[in-house]
Amino acid sequence: MHEHRTNLLDALILHYPQIKLVLISTGEMGRRNIETTSVFLVVVVGQISWEVNNTLIVKYPGIIPVSVKITLASTSPIRSQLLRSAHVQFTTCTSDFDEEPVKAQLIKEKVAPYQIALALAAGKAEHVSMEKDGLVLGCDQILALDDRLLSKPKTKDEARHQLVMLQGRDHMLLSAAVIFESTRQVWSHVGQVTLTMRDLSDKYLDMYLDRNWPKIQNSVGGYKLEEEGVRLFSKIQGDYFTVLGMPLVEVLEYLGRRGAIEI
Repeated sequence: MHEHRTNLLDALILHYPQIKLVLISTGEMGRRNIETTSVFLVVVVGQISWEVNNTLIVKYPGIIPVSVKITLASTSPIRSQLLRSAHVQFTTCTSDFDEEPVKAQLIKEKVAPYQIALALAAGKAEHVSMEKDGLVLGCDQILALDDRLLSKPKTKDEARHQLVMLQGRDHMLLSAAVIFESTRQVWSHVGQVTLTMRDLSDKYLDMYLDRNWPKIQNSVGGYKLEEEGVRLFSKIQGDYFTVLGMPLVEVLEYLGRRGAIEI
C-alpha cells in the first residue's frame, strides 16, 4: 500500500508540478515541496484531504481531482434555479429512465413512500451516470396523503380533484436526492415536509386554477409554494427547499465534503 501511494505521488508531481504533496503514513511524514505552490494536498493512507488557499474543503476516501464535474439529471427549472442561486457550477442532462412502471410496481408492492422517492431519484442518476463523468445528481418528489400517493395532474380537472382531496388535511412531501459516480451510488438523502392545506372556497379554487393552469401541471398536488400556492396553506413544517423538490442544504453539505464545491 505504501509503495503504491509513493508511486502515485511521483506520478502526480510529474504531471502537476504546481502541487505540493505531503505523504502521511503510520505517523511518519515525508514532504515533497515544489515551488509556486497553489494547491496543498494531504494524502493519508485510506483518506484524501484537499486544501485550497489554506482552507480545508473536503475529506473523502480515494483520489479526488481538483475539479469535479456535477451533472443534474433533470431539466426541472426550479431545481436548476436552486443550484444556480447557490452558485454551484453544473450541467443538466435529461434522464431516459422510465419511472412510471417502476413507481407502479413499487406501489403495488406497498413499498414505503420515502423508499419509492429514493428509488426513482437513483434510477435517474444511474442512467445519466452511464454517460457522464463526475457526480450525477438525481432527484424525485413524492406526495403522500395518508396511504395514497398523488402524481402530477394531467388536466385542470385533475388538479382541482387533488386540491379538493388535500384541503383541510395534512399531507407529506418527500424529496429524495441521490448522487452517483461512475454508475455507483455514493450518497442519498430524503427530506420530509408536512403541509396543512386550509379549506378553500369554490370561488377561490376556480380563480386559483384559472390563474395558475397550466403552470402547476408539473407540480404534484397542483401547487407551487414559491408562487400563489403558498396561499393554500395554514401550516408548513419542514424545509422550504424540500418543498421545492430538492433537499438543497444536505446536497450542498455533501458536495462541499466531497470537494465538488468550495466551502
